[in-house]
Amino acid sequence: MKIGLIGTGRMAESLLANLQDSPYHIGWLAGRSSQRVASLSAQYQCQAWDHRKGQVVLDVIFLAVSDSSIEEVCQEIHEPVGLLVHHSGASALELLDHKHCDKAVLWPIDSLQSGGHDLSVTPLAVDGSSPTALNLISEIASTISVDVFEAGRPERQKLHLGAVILNNFFNHLLAKTDRLIHESSRDIRVYRKILETTLTPLMQWRDQHPVSGHVDHHSRQTGPAVRRDFSTMETHLDMIEDPYLKDIYRALSQSIIQLHHEDPS
Repeated sequence: MKIGLIGTGRMAESLLANLQDSPYHIGWLAGRSSQRVASLSAQYQCQAWDHRKGQVVLDVIFLAVSDSSIEEVCQEIHEPVGLLVHHSGASALELLDHKHCDKAVLWPIDSLQSGGHDLSVTPLAVDGSSPTALNLISEIASTISVDVFEAGRPERQKLHLGAVILNNFFNHLLAKTDRLIHESSRDIRVYRKILETTLTPLMQWRDQHPVSGHVDHHSRQTGPAVRRDFSTMETHLDMIEDPYLKDIYRALSQSIIQLHHEDPS
């Protein structure tokens, strides 16, 4: 099977690395940076390729580009292709605006890092424009990860929103906290145990219940907001100089109070 990839960022390199020794090895690579294409092509044994010139007919093309570029890059592909794939959690299949092909999504629910991120245990959400497309993208995904499931756009959008709240916002809070305590003699590693206590039950539950079930995060909530300790919260707010962090503290505290004391559900 002839497989091409457009893109040279983290998603692209993750695909190159995770499919390198599979039956779905990527053989053709295109991207805006010729230097980056040359480097990755040499590293992962594939050919540099210009998708705009119709040099080769491919069975599958992965579009590992930004969400805002999917439609534009798709329109640059003029040769026939069996299956076009994008990797966005939030975007519709219809962005793959190519008249004569099947369309699919392969979205890793992970925060990808550079250097060929290992996806072997990463949940992969897949979708397809036809049963044939869905079967093929599921097969490809199954050679990458042990955790593959079908998710149409409404579900992917909700999962993507959750990923932003859980991962992007959480990472931002880590950065804000690091700045907050910067002047002390400690750094953010002082919180490693409290983070372990918070996150370990979720990781253990995943290992013990890979298909269903959930951790009761509601009953595990601690801190001044769930106790309605307004004196401590006011002291904290007085200590915070960053106006954005002050707003975050107020908003999250109020959300905790509402969930635990005012929401009948």
